[in-house]
Amino acid sequence: MKIWKAFIPSLLLAALCGCGRGEMGYSFSDEAAGSDVVIFYAAVASNGLGGYISQNLKTIYAGVLPQEASKKVFLVYNHANATEESFLVRVCRDGEGQMASDTLHTVEAGKAGASPEVISEVLSAVKTAYPGSRYTLILSSHGSGWMPEGAFNGFIPYPAPRRAPSGAGEDVFPIRQNGPVTKSFGTEKIGGSYQEINMQDLAAAIPMHLDCLVFDACFMGGVEVAWEFRGVADKMCFSPAEVPGNGYIYTNFAEELISDARSPENFARTYFEYYEQAFLAGTGADASYGATSTAIDCRKMDALADVCKRLFEKYRSAIAALPRSSVQPYFRKAGFYNFDEPYFFDLEDILIQAGMTRSERTELEAALDECITYKAATTAFMPRYGGFQINIYSGLSMYLPSCGTASLDDYYKTLGWNIATSLVE
Repeated sequence: MKIWKAFIPSLLLAALCGCGRGEMGYSFSDEAAGSDVVIFYAAVASNGLGGYISQNLKTIYAGVLPQEASKKVFLVYNHANATEESFLVRVCRDGEGQMASDTLHTVEAGKAGASPEVISEVLSAVKTAYPGSRYTLILSSHGSGWMPEGAFNGFIPYPAPRRAPSGAGEDVFPIRQNGPVTKSFGTEKIGGSYQEINMQDLAAAIPMHLDCLVFDACFMGGVEVAWEFRGVADKMCFSPAEVPGNGYIYTNFAEELISDARSPENFARTYFEYYEQAFLAGTGADASYGATSTAIDCRKMDALADVCKRLFEKYRSAIAALPRSSVQPYFRKAGFYNFDEPYFFDLEDILIQAGMTRSERTELEAALDECITYKAATTAFMPRYGGFQINIYSGLSMYLPSCGTASLDDYYKTLGWNIATSLVE
């Protein structure tokens, strides 16, 4: 597909990157019903990712965008500064091929983009403007998988923040990171405190059913996350490990997520192949990372839950005794991130190390294959920065109770995945 590159005036680009008001004058009416809508939602107020989000948007604006009168719709909500109003903006090409924008909704200053209230407010505005449509939601921010609000800054206190590296924007990092920057959904600094959102609250805040949900954030590729959103989204794209600061690759996003031939699997594949090529080449700004990438059909997870429930019961004692060193991790070593213990391990490898039989493994892999529509991982992830080799990749991470805490166990019992499978009793 030919990628249409267009010159974007710097003033307009700056306005759009900050969710400024456009003057396209587009009239929303019943004709907007039944559209194909992609929403790029970024919660990056004072969390070190603002510069990366701006670069993502520049890539999108330089490429293919829907036409003004099209039923293909691209919307941006970029919550970059909590002290100012923020805007939900439609971005498209006008009849002369120039980029145009129009504001659908304004969020007042002082609110957190990483809050159930604002997420619901913004997405409700989308649903009202484009009723009965097919929606894809991209959520970009820091994230912490299935873990509870405050897990990254409550269970383990934040150290003093440091400045973002050159070119990454002017925000400070609330999370200590040694080495290349990663993005880990929902940490923002609002009025001197950190705002996050629990996974269950996030799922409840989404007012429409989604064709696809993309987490451009770290550690969201867990079975717990996929299960929690299975009533919200048909498909999901995410990463069990961290996501590099530059995030997913948006060069061909219109073809992969908004065209009639859209494919979340191709979006997940583009992300993986970009970082794989950089990793194998060993040169360039993104050579130090590697990647894990998964696309999953959340509607087809019942067989996986059934198999896991039986295996968790059978191997409960063995799982409870597993040392962390024996299981494939998706978290870097202490000293390179803000944890002393990792909480994300490969689902299949937990059960392999617990002693499941060959026939049980075949059954588990069949259940994984039924719901996972794409998966790929490099041979290692950030090996020079406390990372890990990847010797097995099921496509999903999971909590390992033997490496957890009583507080995390209590919270885990409230998750839909645990209610369905009884990993933690």
